[in-house]
Amino acid sequence: MKKLRDNGVVMVWRPIHEFTGPFWWGGSPDHHRRVWKHMFNYFKGKGLNNLLWVVSSYPTGQHKDYLAGPQYVDILGFDWAVDWRTFDRVGVDFFPFRRRLTCHYPGPMTFT
Repeated sequence: MKKLRDNGVVMVWRPIHEFTGPFWWGGSPDHHRRVWKHMFNYFKGKGLNNLLWVVSSYPTGQHKDYLAGPQYVDILGFDWAVDWRTFDRVGVDFFPFRRRLTCHYPGPMTFT
């Protein structure tokens, strides 16, 4: 990462993706926020200012509970890989979801 930084390359960094899903890296909202903040501060402390931090997960009611805070995120993401039969309905619901979160995260968002 330092070589990329030294060569002017900005990275889109998306650690701990889909954290509200049934994966081994999931956990409680409090644990996720603490791990995210630690990782963020560690990389910043190493001078890695070339990272765009992306937090992205399934659109659950708990999604916002996992977010560490706007100072720790550059891009907020929204994943839908659970049931593609419902994708059209979820796509329609994305905009109200965005409005609920943009009061805390006014920056760019992804939909994957």
